[in-house]
Amino acid sequence: MSAKIISSKRDNPQIIINNFKFHKAYEGVNKVRWRCINKSCKAKVFTKTNVYTEILNTENEHNHEAVNENTINWQIVNTSCKRKALEDVSTRPKKIILQELIHNECVKEITINDINRIRKNMYENRRKTLPANPKSIAEVHQALNVMNIETKQKENFLLLNDENENIIIFSCYTNLKCLSLVDTLYMDGTFDYCIRFFMQMFTIHGFQNGHYIPLVFCLLPNKLTYSYAFAL
Repeated sequence: MSAKIISSKRDNPQIIINNFKFHKAYEGVNKVRWRCINKSCKAKVFTKTNVYTEILNTENEHNHEAVNENTINWQIVNTSCKRKALEDVSTRPKKIILQELIHNECVKEITINDINRIRKNMYENRRKTLPANPKSIAEVHQALNVMNIETKQKENFLLLNDENENIIIFSCYTNLKCLSLVDTLYMDGTFDYCIRFFMQMFTIHGFQNGHYIPLVFCLLPNKLTYSYAFAL
């Protein structure tokens, strides 16, 4: 008898055993008591406190049919996608969902509505940990002042947050070191794809190993401040 861990609609832990779902009723020092989600059912399961998938014993039989297998599989995919949405916030939900469906062959029937629900749940899960979208450029600067923006190598990635000039520059020590060593630079300013509250996203690329690599990213309030950003 094996158990799988999933999350309820309210992100509470549940376990699945033979397509029957249980919610946590009590957690002690050494074991956890789980009860069937059907209120009229008295079936119980006991697992270890630190290892929910390790079943110690069970009590009573179910007085109802098991949950549809496709519903169970959908919930397993939903739980996995919500977790991965927090582990990799830069990856689009659609890509995470497709990867999960490819690796989870047990999901045989899934509709567009199911995918939309999973995507919505992923965005809601991210909003619980990420700050709210700023409503003004002042809020953008305030948010950056309290955020710890780092690369995967734990380098500080916020180079400048100028609240007076409304200029923000992202880069790190490794990028700047690379920038000082390359022979060829390429600068580009885009207006169509710049984020809200700024007019231009100005980037500096270095030519290395046959490719132009983006090394510095600047958010500028107008078309005339790129020289100021580059001078920094």
